[in-house]
Amino acid sequence: MLDVFMIFSKSGLVLFKYELATLKGDPVDALIRTVLLENRSTTDTVFKVGSYAIKWKLVNKYGIVCVAVYQSSLALTYVDDLLENVATAFPRAFKDDIADATGPLDFGTKFDTLLFEAEENSRRSNRQNRAKKPAAVKTSGQTPENDNTDDNDTGDEADDDEFAQFRSTRRGGPRGYQGRKSGSRSPKSGGKGSGNATKAKRAWNEKEDMTEEERIALDVTGSNGASADEVEAAYLRKAKVYLPDEEGEMADLDKEAAEEDGNDDDDDDGGWNFGSSAVGNFFQRLTGQKPLTREDLSLPIETMQKQLQAQNVSAVAAREICEAVMQDLEGQKLGSMTRGVSTAVRESCEKALQRLLAPKRSIDVLREARAAKAEGRPYTIVFIGVNGVGKSTSLSKVCYYLKNNGLKVMLCACDTFRSGAIEQLKVHSKNLGVPVFEAGYNKDAASVAVNGIKQAKDTGMDVVLIDTAGRMQNNEPLMRSLTKLVAKTKPDLCVQVVEALAGNDATDQLVHFDKALKDFSETTVPRTIDGMIMTKFDTIGDKVGGAISLVHATGQPIIFVGTGQKYTNINKLNAKKIVRVLLQ
Repeated sequence: MLDVFMIFSKSGLVLFKYELATLKGDPVDALIRTVLLENRSTTDTVFKVGSYAIKWKLVNKYGIVCVAVYQSSLALTYVDDLLENVATAFPRAFKDDIADATGPLDFGTKFDTLLFEAEENSRRSNRQNRAKKPAAVKTSGQTPENDNTDDNDTGDEADDDEFAQFRSTRRGGPRGYQGRKSGSRSPKSGGKGSGNATKAKRAWNEKEDMTEEERIALDVTGSNGASADEVEAAYLRKAKVYLPDEEGEMADLDKEAAEEDGNDDDDDDGGWNFGSSAVGNFFQRLTGQKPLTREDLSLPIETMQKQLQAQNVSAVAAREICEAVMQDLEGQKLGSMTRGVSTAVRESCEKALQRLLAPKRSIDVLREARAAKAEGRPYTIVFIGVNGVGKSTSLSKVCYYLKNNGLKVMLCACDTFRSGAIEQLKVHSKNLGVPVFEAGYNKDAASVAVNGIKQAKDTGMDVVLIDTAGRMQNNEPLMRSLTKLVAKTKPDLCVQVVEALAGNDATDQLVHFDKALKDFSETTVPRTIDGMIMTKFDTIGDKVGGAISLVHATGQPIIFVGTGQKYTNINKLNAKKIVRVLLQ
């Protein structure tokens, strides 16, 4: 998005200014001194100074200069068209006033229209260009990035099925390893070539009176499949991808915190001071007098709502945010004649989004874990979510972060159903150098968790991270089992892991999980979800609106985001960056 758009005369009189962000340093002064005052001819289409890119348009007939300033890291394809349109529209509107003007002219409403049209034309052109791209041709041995033929898409963020290649050689869920001839494919139940064979319904209920056959069916070890050592070895061969580049490397959120501490002194550069340049300081003396009406606000707010939804903000959240902006601005007077309606809408929307992302409860996992340690008890976190979103990997990243900050962490394997789940967690524990508590398959997950917490306390552990089985939000038996585990363990945090690529489906999962924890709880005060971890956040580009939808739906914060496969790739959600991307 634009930071500043200006129109000034060659004598230095500011005729119009649109300002969305306070500039650091004097980028326009640099343009004036380096290019305009020196009358330097140049074929460059953009002038770069510091972190800014500047484009300009001279209108010699009227002696004015149109200047657009934006972050050089952004590819704003509409700036050239906007400059051309403004360079035509401004003289047409004020051709009799430019020469005698003594201050800024009221060009805000027209500029808002031109900016909206330029942005819309740019977005339309981008959509058309994407539509013209030929579809990727799938060749032998290749799998398109969006191929969803597997049960769970691993993407860049490893998840509960990150060892899919190994697991694909096993058939029948948890019945252990069974070899398959090279090149052969096992037909899916009910599909072509499957005959009348039907898949036996899996028993998910936790029964104490299971038969020996049922117990064997759930056990991935023993004579019916590969040994536990073979299964673990298969996971170990895949596990190097998680290891950090250097031993003891800080997690990403620690690196970012260290960088912010080191840059504290860089924030005092001050904004752009017109008084120190040839442009003048007219804006400090001007105030607008016209109250904003719904009619003034309707078009820019409608545009803003469409932009939010295009960035994966749910329709409900986008509508409520925009209604809050309408209520905030209706009846207000603009701060200056040059502060356009579009600018006011953007500023109000930015504040609304930052308020939404500000957590009702500030969750600092490291600080809370240290406080629990001081109380002489282990800090417990339960990780829940649907299949394949990355619970085990997210748990391991949190473990790495806490261990690197001096805490003793124990993992607790409470996924007693998914084949290979315990072996997978053991591999993570070996990589991380932490113990894991497990009781094997076909066990009551809630009892395993309770016993794990007890052992952690007895052995002086500071933190217990509890892994649970993936389950769909509409599966009542499994949701009752999860509610039982959460109620019995009484964790310090109940964290739902969601996938950024799921978009608004993640919001649906979160709402139903939270509702199930309330509906199936047998306690007077049900324990619900405290916060979220969003995985694969590095894969969504500018489609960051899912984060807004999640927080809007529950009022709970996003505690961490996963930004890659390695244990170090975990970070905190930067609300300011999210808002900037949404409004650019």
